[in-house]
Formats: sequence, structure tokens, C-alpha cells
Amino acid sequence: MSNAKFYMVYGVIFNLTFPIVIYSILGLCYYVESPFLERYKCLEEAWPWKDDPEAWSKLRFRTLCLASFNMFVLSPAAYSPFHFFDLPLDLDFSSTGIPDATKMCLQVLFCMVMEDMTFHCSHRFLHLRWIYPYVHKIHHEHKVTIGMASHYAHPLEYVFGNLLPCAVGPLILGPKLHITTALTWYVLRNLESIEGHCGYEFSWSPFRVLPFGSDFAYHAYHHSHNIGNYSSFFTYWDTVFGSNKVYYQYLNERRQEEQEQKKTSTKVKNA
Repeated sequence: MSNAKFYMVYGVIFNLTFPIVIYSILGLCYYVESPFLERYKCLEEAWPWKDDPEAWSKLRFRTLCLASFNMFVLSPAAYSPFHFFDLPLDLDFSSTGIPDATKMCLQVLFCMVMEDMTFHCSHRFLHLRWIYPYVHKIHHEHKVTIGMASHYAHPLEYVFGNLLPCAVGPLILGPKLHITTALTWYVLRNLESIEGHCGYEFSWSPFRVLPFGSDFAYHAYHHSHNIGNYSSFFTYWDTVFGSNKVYYQYLNERRQEEQEQKKTSTKVKNA
């Protein structure tokens, strides 16, 4: 089997199995509402199926249909040119080129940086007034996000706003990137995307230790307020362009309100 055909087979298998497993696990966790997971719940709002069961039932159906199309049709189709046109792949497929842990981590970090920059630009573009109502508005139907919302997007957004940014790092590294590192990167990107929409803020998440890293609350604010916080892994591009100022003002106001509430409750107890 040629490298191109192997890569296409991987793409089909990965996009058919990985999301199903993750969606199934997360779906079970949501409806069971495990006490272990609920203590990590970051959202103040009720879960959408509790807040408005009828509206949630309709949104869930649309989400599963469109997300399935994106994952099971568009994603594998992205690999089809390598098969049908026998295009070469510049990744390293050799058994001797498997990288050590340090090299793999550095290359995955490079892919994160490239994806974050590209995703930030495409995300800001999708929020322009003349394109938002026709493309990105679909993704924002989930004001209270859950894991399955990560793949719920207009097909154009899914290709140019999700798949393409994810591929920028591997395309730049080319033969310097081993296939094992590429697969590791794709898995991590999917996990980060699902975690970023899941409704939980896990203190033990590996993405929380990243310098300038974002968290679930960062992206949840973007969904609930539909403004700012355009990046994926990191926050520095939002800081450079000032697109997270409103978010940090919101956090400061929340802290002040909490402090005032504590002072008030203390006075009541001492009275």
C-alpha cells in the first residue's frame, strides 16, 4: 500500500471511529450526570436538555446529522485526492524516523501554534457581518455548548475553518514530521476541540498547563456572548488584537460581584 493510500485509509478509519467513541462516552456522561463529572461543570446555565427539552431535541437532531456529514463524508473526502490522483505525501513513514518524546512534543507544539494562528484568522473572518449569518451562525446555535457541538458547523466552515488550520503544521513540516507525530497531533486537536465545548473545566486537563493556554470558560464565553475569544489553544492572538478585553472585563465584574456578596453575607451573619 502506498503512503497516500495508507494515509487515506487512516483518515477514513480515524474519522469513523474516534468521534463515535468520544461522542458515546460524553453522551453517556451528560445524561447520567455523574457526580464525579458534575463537580467540574463550568457552566452556570442548566444543561440544554433540562432548560428546554423540546428545543434541545430538535437541535440535537440537527447537530448529529450535520456533525455526522462533516465527520463521515467531508473528513474522509479530504484524503481522497491523495488516492485518486496518486499525490505524494511528504510525511516521514520510515520505521527509523520515529521521533523521541522531546522531538514529538516540540513538533506537536509547533502544529498547535500554527493551528491556533490560522484558526484565529479564519474564526475572525467567519464573524464578519456579511458572512456570519450564512456560515458561522450555525455553530453558534449552541449557546450552551456540549461536546457534540465541536463538529457542528457549516460544511464550508468545517473545511476551511477546522480541517485546513489543523493541516497547516504538518504541511509546513513535511518530511520532517513522522506519521506517528501527525496522528498524535490529530488526536490531540480533536480532544481539545471536544473538551473546549464539553461544559466541563477539568483541572487535570493537559491543555491547562500550556503557557498562554485557553480553557473551557474562555470558549464558553464566546458562545454565550458571541464576541471575542477567537483562538483555540492559546490566548495571545486575542490579547494582541484586543479581542479578549471584554471577556476579562466580564471576569473582573464577576469577581467584584462575588466579593460584594461575600461582604453582604458576612455582615448579615455578624448582625
